[in-house]
Amino acid sequence: MEMPFERVIVAVVIIAFAFERLANTFCTPRVRLLDAALEKRESRFTAVMLMLYSVCVIGSVYLYFNSIVRTYLLAYLSGISLLVGGCLLRRRAISSMGCNWSVSTLANSVTAVVQNGPFKISRHPYYWASFLELVGVSVFLHSVFGVLFSVFVYFPLLVYRSILEEKDLNRKFPLVYEKYKTQVNFFV
Repeated sequence: MEMPFERVIVAVVIIAFAFERLANTFCTPRVRLLDAALEKRESRFTAVMLMLYSVCVIGSVYLYFNSIVRTYLLAYLSGISLLVGGCLLRRRAISSMGCNWSVSTLANSVTAVVQNGPFKISRHPYYWASFLELVGVSVFLHSVFGVLFSVFVYFPLLVYRSILEEKDLNRKFPLVYEKYKTQVNFFV
């Protein structure tokens, strides 16, 4: 079975994205996955979010390679734009967080409320970036399943995760975070 050149390019882009995403999330010294303060609830929720992200990407890839889908240049360009934009925003958000970066929503190890970089525009640019990446992959792969999954399953969980994070930040930095909330939008 011969794979068309176009599908080989798509496979290379998706594999490169997956490796970059995993390396950027888990292979940095700032990640504190095994933080002693990480509660079981938090670690389960993080695992569920990663699993859902993976299900959407893998499902979209599976449907793309196992269907006869008419390909559209506009979908490729839109998808790759969202994907690259999301990756760049995610990297900028992690860079702005510096030593405060963690996969956890708990504020135990956070030393200050980050208000620079993309955090001047959005209180949760990392989560927004994650959503843009997932929608970008789905559009790039012409996956209606992926777009619907991103919007109706993944995005509501990102909002819930953001609310949990805000409660903890509000508890740790009550005056500073309340002021920050009045000045900066939740997502965009």
